[in-house]
Amino acid sequence: MTSTYLRSHSDSLDEAYKQRTAHRARQAVKRVSRASVDCRVLRKMTRAEVANTIQQFLDGTGSDWDWDDFCSFEIADPALDAIRQRCIGIHDEFPAKTGYCDERGEAVLREFVARLRTP
Repeated sequence: MTSTYLRSHSDSLDEAYKQRTAHRARQAVKRVSRASVDCRVLRKMTRAEVANTIQQFLDGTGSDWDWDDFCSFEIADPALDAIRQRCIGIHDEFPAKTGYCDERGEAVLREFVARLRTP
């Protein structure tokens, strides 16, 4: 009787351990999922920095990755990020045979630079 009791008691402890382990694993997955949802990279850029990035892109004086970085990472300021998003869309809105966009797209980019440099 004692060995039967110990075996059943041991089985229930094993089951409780499995349940606790499974619960902890589910909780860990939830924490990781929540963390990865909130994991955005927001760049802190000023109006002048955004204007300079666009101007350097237009002039061809920026480094190889400046424009890519500018387009790839959200900007913390929503107004500046809206300009960034529009810059990304310029390529499709005003397609060019060669280059990023045609003359109309470049005019829009130059207008952004002018507006950003106006206080």
